[in-house]
Amino acid sequence: MRLEDAHVSSSPFDDVISGDQNRLRRAGSSIVIVVLVAFLLVGAFGLTELTGTESAKVGDTKIGVQYPKTIRAGNEGYLNLKFSGGKDPIEHLSVTVNEPYVVLFEDLIVYPTPDAQTTDGQGRVTFEFSPDSADSTVQFVGDISDQWQPTTTAHLEVEADGEQQQLEFTTWRVP
Repeated sequence: MRLEDAHVSSSPFDDVISGDQNRLRRAGSSIVIVVLVAFLLVGAFGLTELTGTESAKVGDTKIGVQYPKTIRAGNEGYLNLKFSGGKDPIEHLSVTVNEPYVVLFEDLIVYPTPDAQTTDGQGRVTFEFSPDSADSTVQFVGDISDQWQPTTTAHLEVEADGEQQQLEFTTWRVP
């Protein structure tokens, strides 16, 4: 018997379909590839660690806030408050932050070390300082926690020598 005369009953290629019949699978594969490439480009160009700034004024003192706009769990995060331009030295300074934003930082360290730290039972943490200068900086540093929420909004209240100012900003988490 010759090979040409033999009838093959099944072939491993029997389930292969043409490209026109498989458009949905090709479109899905293309979308997955585009999303993965975009994710890699975001990480490669450092778009997961963007910072934002806010500014306000309390009496004669200008407040500059530098905060993380986007963060990733496990990375170190900073919240910087810079006070400048006052005529007289600031004698008493308090910074109140809502608890969800404080919890965003694991192992939180505050520079300079606050004179006092209190919670009010309503989800707010207050840090008291005695800077004794017109220009000073308060820095919150810590590792970003791995609790997943897409955004965390900071409600910040600053009181310098009896005058108050409120600031609000949002930090986004990226995977």
